[in-house]
Amino acid sequence: MSDGIQIRELSEEDVDRMIGEYIGHMSSLVEVVASGLYNQGLIREVDVRQLKEYFSNPDNHQEEIRRLAEYYYISSAEVHQLYVLIESLPSLNYKINSYEKSENHDRYLVSLQKILNKIKHKTLTRDILKQLTTAGTLIGIWLGDNRNPYPYIFDNLDYVYPAYRKNGEWVAQIDLRYFDGLTENEKQIEFNNLSPYVTAQDYANYKRQGEGFRYIELPQDRTFVLHTGTLRRNQRFGTSWVTSGLYDVLHKKRLKDVESAIANKIINALAVLTIGSEKNDKLSNHSLPSRLKKQIHASVKAALEKNSKNGITLIAIPEYSKLEFPDFKTDGLSSEKFEQIDEDIKSAYGLSGALLSGTGSNYASAKLNLDVFYSRIGVLLEKIETEVYGKLFNLVLPKTQEDNFYLVYDKNAPLTTKEKLDVLMRLNDKGWSIKAVIDQLGLNWQEYLDQTLYETEELKLQARILPYQSSYTLSKNDKGRPSNDDTTNDNTIRSKTTNGNDLPE
Repeated sequence: MSDGIQIRELSEEDVDRMIGEYIGHMSSLVEVVASGLYNQGLIREVDVRQLKEYFSNPDNHQEEIRRLAEYYYISSAEVHQLYVLIESLPSLNYKINSYEKSENHDRYLVSLQKILNKIKHKTLTRDILKQLTTAGTLIGIWLGDNRNPYPYIFDNLDYVYPAYRKNGEWVAQIDLRYFDGLTENEKQIEFNNLSPYVTAQDYANYKRQGEGFRYIELPQDRTFVLHTGTLRRNQRFGTSWVTSGLYDVLHKKRLKDVESAIANKIINALAVLTIGSEKNDKLSNHSLPSRLKKQIHASVKAALEKNSKNGITLIAIPEYSKLEFPDFKTDGLSSEKFEQIDEDIKSAYGLSGALLSGTGSNYASAKLNLDVFYSRIGVLLEKIETEVYGKLFNLVLPKTQEDNFYLVYDKNAPLTTKEKLDVLMRLNDKGWSIKAVIDQLGLNWQEYLDQTLYETEELKLQARILPYQSSYTLSKNDKGRPSNDDTTNDNTIRSKTTNGNDLPE
């Protein structure tokens, strides 16, 4: 005993036990390190069981499904391309029609066009399309007065949701518990935005008097509720466009995970060097000197490292040593398997390979698929026209013009520039145009008419710039090419004195 420390000599049994524990610890450590190498780069995502739980009761998992759609928008190329098409395909060319025309019709029309430009209606519509197809349900409200309206769209459907129908239209409610999770500054911002429809006094009444004051109904004439992916008219929540292909997207992710795991095993392959004979006790691993085993291990390691750089290297190892390399089987990961799952994803989202990557279909089938996709987006645009902009127009216009004006977006696949120019040239040649034709071209009829009147009545271009004369442009007063009676041509003289068709004698 020295300085309070007791030194005890270890017995042979203690040494064997400690060696056994050390070997076991090292074995488990090697196993953990090896599995970490093989799982490197793999991300654990939602599994099939969770998807089934979400899809079996989507009303109670609206927020989870929305976040899942946002995640795959970032991580999945197919889902990302789906949203790119939803956002970029609609041209959003529009016209404003009315059922009745009053003496102030033009003034109302100009006011509506100014309002649409002020609220940046194209950006707003594209934002609505993306959010609606992500969550399946969208709720917003028009705030401000009739001169300065602006939209406010709610993000969290757990606290703002369609409650019931009143006079055939949805009534949206806001749950005041929403404000419990906000800071004081955030609460003040929200109350300033939503006042006078949701105020700090409403929240104070709820906190003071309880559940009876928990829900606030939003004004029906200002609130718009949109759905997609519903099977029943009175279904309160819709479903995301992303959900139809998530099982296949998840399947593809698993295939990629298996491929990555195999690649990691190949990259981090562990060669097994066995030193010692199981049949001969004198040459067993425990009987061989430690120095000899280290020398064999160092020689094999040096030979393998040299071989990876300079090609084949010859090495001699004792007969009681054995070097083994792992054998990896990749038969199940063929390119055809990935192609099949890609086709399943395209089918789930209703998109052809031509729209996603420019491959996999001919022009006719791709054009048909594009027209169908335009029709799908057109259904959403119809709801936006009536629910969003219909209520905006009623808010902006006088009460006498309620439900008189309505917005109509162009929902068909746009014509090419060449096709538009061909039609316009034909109309220009005829000197007149038809409003229905101009609308189909995606042009503004009023602008086209104003420009035509300006060119014909103010600039008088038709009188100042005359076309070249031809057999189609000559009138009865035109004398045509002047004649020459002094010609010396024999044929001309003969035609003047005799019948020009007679043969000469």
